[in-house]
Amino acid sequence: MPFTVPVLRLTLNHMKHAIQMALMAYSGELDQMLTQAIEDYCTPENLTQIVNEQVHRTIPQIIQEAVERYYRYGEGREEVRAAIETFFAKKRGEEGDT
Repeated sequence: MPFTVPVLRLTLNHMKHAIQMALMAYSGELDQMLTQAIEDYCTPENLTQIVNEQVHRTIPQIIQEAVERYYRYGEGREEVRAAIETFFAKKRGEEGDT
């Protein structure tokens, strides 16, 4: 029985070493593949297109947020309140005339 434990350990160590060697050999190939994929993707034309698309998606959101802040929390809120008060004051005046 004590003889099988070292054999098992030796087998596992050999498997570990074989896996490490395979990964090291594949690592260089994987590095080359990743480097090539990045270089192929990151062309000036592609990066320009990506930036332009992101700008076209982001700017409208920024404008909407700024307008919303203006009317929800800024001076626009007071303008809306004043317009509503004017509207209802006119309504009250029209109803009083009839």
